[in-house]
Amino acid sequence: MLEAFTLGQASANDGGFESSIAGRFDGWNGDTVVRLLDGTRWRQVDGAVVVHHAFMPSVTVYRSGTTHRMRIEGVGRSVSVEPLAAGRGAASPADGAR
Repeated sequence: MLEAFTLGQASANDGGFESSIAGRFDGWNGDTVVRLLDGTRWRQVDGAVVVHHAFMPSVTVYRSGTTHRMRIEGVGRSVSVEPLAAGRGAASPADGAR
């Protein structure tokens, strides 16, 4: 799934891209899985807990060293994430996050 870094408004320098969450986002719960409009799924891996309610917020996924980070519009911090293969720990099609 790392090929997702070529989608959206990717920067050649940081390998990042922009998208939106496909549906509702209720914040980070420590192991949240989000599905983006491009179909990729990302799992939070840093354990942070942040409450934030939004519908289809914009996101930026970028690399920070060897880690992927996700920044969500309106949330004051980014979290560490990992890309998921299709079908592995995936949010249901109706959910943007769990």
